[in-house]
Amino acid sequence: MATVKLVTTPEELKEAHRVRYLVFAVEQGFDASIDVDEIDPKCTHWLLLPEETSAHESSTTASNVSGSAMGTVRMVPTEPCPSLGRLCVLETARGMGGGLKLVQAVHEHAKSKGFDRLQIHSQYDKVDFYSKAGYKVDDPEPFDEEGMPHFHMSIDLV
Repeated sequence: MATVKLVTTPEELKEAHRVRYLVFAVEQGFDASIDVDEIDPKCTHWLLLPEETSAHESSTTASNVSGSAMGTVRMVPTEPCPSLGRLCVLETARGMGGGLKLVQAVHEHAKSKGFDRLQIHSQYDKVDFYSKAGYKVDDPEPFDEEGMPHFHMSIDLV
Protein backbone atom coordinates (compact mmCIF):
# COMPACT_ATOMS: atom_id res chain seq x y z
CA MET A 1 0.00 0.00 0.00
CA ALA A 2 1.02 3.57 -0.61
CA THR A 3 -0.29 6.99 0.19
CA VAL A 4 -0.01 10.44 -1.36
CA LYS A 5 1.57 13.41 0.43
CA LEU A 6 1.43 17.05 -0.57
CA VAL A 7 4.96 18.42 -0.94
CA THR A 8 5.53 21.13 1.67
CA THR A 9 9.31 21.31 2.14
CA PRO A 10 12.38 21.83 -0.06
CA GLU A 11 13.56 18.32 0.91
CA GLU A 12 10.31 16.80 -0.33
CA LEU A 13 10.59 18.73 -3.60
CA LYS A 14 14.13 17.35 -4.03
CA GLU A 15 12.67 13.89 -3.55
CA ALA A 16 10.12 14.58 -6.30
CA HIS A 17 12.96 15.70 -8.57
CA ARG A 18 14.89 12.51 -7.74
CA VAL A 19 11.98 10.31 -8.81
CA ARG A 20 11.43 12.35 -11.97
CA TYR A 21 15.11 12.07 -12.87
CA LEU A 22 15.07 8.28 -12.43
CA VAL A 23 11.96 7.84 -14.58
CA PHE A 24 12.30 10.52 -17.24
CA ALA A 25 16.09 10.79 -17.70
CA VAL A 26 17.44 7.38 -16.70
CA GLU A 27 14.57 5.11 -17.77
CA GLN A 28 13.00 7.03 -20.67
CA GLY A 29 16.10 8.82 -21.95
CA PHE A 30 14.86 12.42 -21.81
CA ASP A 31 17.40 15.20 -21.34
CA ALA A 32 17.68 15.70 -17.57
CA SER A 33 18.18 19.45 -18.00
CA ILE A 34 14.58 19.97 -19.17
CA ASP A 35 12.86 18.36 -16.19
CA VAL A 36 13.09 21.10 -13.57
CA ASP A 37 11.83 24.06 -15.55
CA GLU A 38 10.88 27.65 -14.81
CA ILE A 39 7.31 26.54 -14.06
CA ASP A 40 8.30 24.07 -11.33
CA PRO A 41 8.42 26.59 -8.42
CA LYS A 42 4.86 27.73 -9.25
CA CYS A 43 3.45 24.19 -9.25
CA THR A 44 1.84 22.13 -6.53
CA HIS A 45 3.64 18.79 -6.11
CA TRP A 46 2.77 15.45 -4.50
CA LEU A 47 4.77 12.36 -3.54
CA LEU A 48 3.70 8.73 -3.55
CA LEU A 49 5.12 7.20 -0.36
CA PRO A 50 5.09 3.76 1.23
CA GLU A 51 2.40 3.56 3.91
CA GLU A 52 4.93 3.26 6.76
CA THR A 53 6.81 6.41 5.63
CA SER A 54 3.66 8.52 5.50
CA ALA A 55 2.47 7.23 8.88
CA HIS A 56 5.83 8.22 10.36
CA GLU A 57 5.64 11.61 8.66
CA SER A 58 2.29 12.47 10.21
CA SER A 59 3.74 12.01 13.68
CA THR A 60 6.80 14.20 13.16
CA THR A 61 7.43 17.81 12.31
CA ALA A 62 10.55 17.28 10.23
CA SER A 63 10.39 15.82 6.74
CA ASN A 64 12.26 12.55 6.34
CA VAL A 65 11.15 11.19 2.98
CA SER A 66 14.59 11.19 1.33
CA GLY A 67 14.94 8.15 -0.88
CA SER A 68 11.54 6.70 -0.02
CA ALA A 69 9.23 8.23 -2.65
CA MET A 70 7.88 5.86 -5.29
CA GLY A 71 6.18 8.44 -7.49
CA THR A 72 5.33 12.08 -7.99
CA VAL A 73 3.09 14.47 -9.93
CA ARG A 74 2.65 18.22 -10.23
CA MET A 75 -0.21 20.56 -11.03
CA VAL A 76 0.72 23.51 -13.23
CA PRO A 77 -1.44 26.55 -12.39
CA THR A 78 -2.29 27.58 -15.96
CA GLU A 79 -5.45 29.64 -16.46
CA PRO A 80 -8.23 28.99 -17.11
CA CYS A 81 -7.42 25.29 -16.98
CA PRO A 82 -4.56 23.87 -14.90
CA SER A 83 -2.40 21.03 -16.18
CA LEU A 84 -1.44 17.75 -14.60
CA GLY A 85 2.18 17.01 -15.38
CA ARG A 86 5.37 15.11 -14.63
CA LEU A 87 3.39 12.11 -13.37
CA CYS A 88 5.75 9.22 -12.83
CA VAL A 89 6.05 6.10 -10.70
CA LEU A 90 9.24 4.12 -10.23
CA GLU A 91 9.27 0.90 -12.22
CA THR A 92 9.40 -1.22 -9.06
CA ALA A 93 6.19 0.39 -7.75
CA ARG A 94 4.05 0.22 -10.89
CA GLY A 95 0.86 -1.77 -11.22
CA MET A 96 -0.28 -1.16 -7.64
CA GLY A 97 -2.58 1.83 -8.17
CA GLY A 98 -0.11 4.52 -7.11
CA GLY A 99 -0.34 6.47 -10.36
CA LEU A 100 -4.11 6.66 -10.03
CA LYS A 101 -3.78 7.82 -6.41
CA LEU A 102 -1.52 10.65 -7.57
CA VAL A 103 -3.99 11.64 -10.30
CA GLN A 104 -6.87 11.62 -7.81
CA ALA A 105 -4.90 13.89 -5.45
CA VAL A 106 -4.49 16.43 -8.25
CA HIS A 107 -8.20 16.18 -9.11
CA GLU A 108 -9.22 16.81 -5.49
CA HIS A 109 -6.84 19.75 -5.17
CA ALA A 110 -8.00 21.32 -8.45
CA LYS A 111 -11.65 21.02 -7.39
CA SER A 112 -10.85 22.57 -4.00
CA LYS A 113 -9.36 25.55 -5.84
CA GLY A 114 -12.53 25.99 -7.91
CA PHE A 115 -11.31 24.44 -11.17
CA ASP A 116 -13.72 22.26 -13.12
CA ARG A 117 -11.31 20.96 -15.75
CA LEU A 118 -7.73 19.67 -16.05
CA GLN A 119 -5.56 19.12 -19.11
CA ILE A 120 -2.51 16.98 -19.80
CA HIS A 121 0.04 16.22 -22.49
CA SER A 122 0.02 12.43 -22.42
CA GLN A 123 2.83 10.33 -23.82
CA TYR A 124 1.32 8.17 -26.57
CA ASP A 125 1.76 4.96 -24.58
CA LYS A 126 0.05 6.43 -21.49
CA VAL A 127 -3.25 7.37 -23.18
CA ASP A 128 -4.98 4.21 -21.92
CA PHE A 129 -3.93 4.94 -18.34
CA TYR A 130 -5.35 8.46 -18.48
CA SER A 131 -8.49 7.25 -20.28
CA LYS A 132 -9.15 4.85 -17.40
CA ALA A 133 -8.80 7.84 -15.05
CA GLY A 134 -11.52 9.67 -17.00
CA TYR A 135 -9.50 11.76 -19.46
CA LYS A 136 -10.57 12.18 -23.09
CA VAL A 137 -8.31 12.77 -26.08
CA ASP A 138 -8.98 16.33 -27.29
CA ASP A 139 -7.22 15.98 -30.64
CA PRO A 140 -6.62 12.63 -32.38
CA GLU A 141 -3.45 14.01 -33.96
CA PRO A 142 -0.35 13.49 -31.81
CA PHE A 143 2.20 16.27 -31.41
CA ASP A 144 5.91 16.06 -30.72
CA GLU A 145 7.19 16.96 -27.29
CA GLU A 146 10.89 16.35 -26.69
CA GLY A 147 11.03 13.79 -29.50
CA MET A 148 8.09 11.67 -28.31
CA PRO A 149 4.51 11.66 -29.60
CA HIS A 150 2.04 13.14 -27.12
CA PHE A 151 -1.72 13.72 -27.10
CA HIS A 152 -3.72 16.62 -25.68
CA MET A 153 -6.17 15.18 -23.16
CA SER A 154 -8.53 16.70 -20.62
CA ILE A 155 -11.07 15.80 -17.96
CA ASP A 156 -14.15 17.57 -16.64
CA LEU A 157 -14.05 17.47 -12.84
CA VAL A 158 -17.74 18.28 -12.26
